[in-house]
Amino acid sequence: MKIRIPKNTSYNGLRFISEGKTTLDPTSVSTEQVKTLTRPEITLLCDELFMGIYRGKPCKMCGRTHIGKQPTVAHHLIPKSSHPHLRYTPENAFELCVRDHDFAELCPESFRSLLKKRFPDRHAWYESNKHHRDYEKLNLVKVFLQLKEQY
Repeated sequence: MKIRIPKNTSYNGLRFISEGKTTLDPTSVSTEQVKTLTRPEITLLCDELFMGIYRGKPCKMCGRTHIGKQPTVAHHLIPKSSHPHLRYTPENAFELCVRDHDFAELCPESFRSLLKKRFPDRHAWYESNKHHRDYEKLNLVKVFLQLKEQY
């Protein structure tokens, strides 16, 4: 697993750790190194580790692991934009192929209706958490270390 390091200047720490290369394996980043990174850099590493756990697993809707070269992805049942504290919560991740992920994003009400029918436990989790907001910032170093252990 490798991530592409954006050319944006806010990623200088990742460029330093990668020794000037344009890609980096997040599992090779040490605890000491991650503590020197900016929030956007750690978020990039955490996102790659989190999504890597789900990438290529069978789609919960159709069973496919790939569509063309596109592997399965983790769809966030509760959007990470409005609920950042649930960004790396396994219960909030739902494996979908690219086609079903597009459907979930474009038709959220229809997707939730299917979720309720086919996965009542996941729908119940969604319903019990959709209004809960936690405004405390995530400790991204801690999240990174936990994700690295899972990977």
